[in-house]
Amino acid sequence: MGRELLRSAEQFAKDKGCIRVHLETRNDKARDLYETLGYSIFGFLPNYEGESSFYYLEKRLDQSDATYRTPNKYAAKSTYHK
Repeated sequence: MGRELLRSAEQFAKDKGCIRVHLETRNDKARDLYETLGYSIFGFLPNYEGESSFYYLEKRLDQSDATYRTPNKYAAKSTYHK
């Protein structure tokens, strides 16, 4: 169901002229789903608030999934400390 919902949201965004989607998650299962659907991690906050890491993901909508990947998976690393 999550896949269908996300694909529907992506199509809606494309229809409105959007070219990129950004997501944020701390959930490992959600992150895995996003990555299988072509999203790439472009940054993360390790041990966010002393808990699990916080991931930032993106997907280009104006290019095919096969041709777009963020060059450096963790290029925007942050060392957030509270």
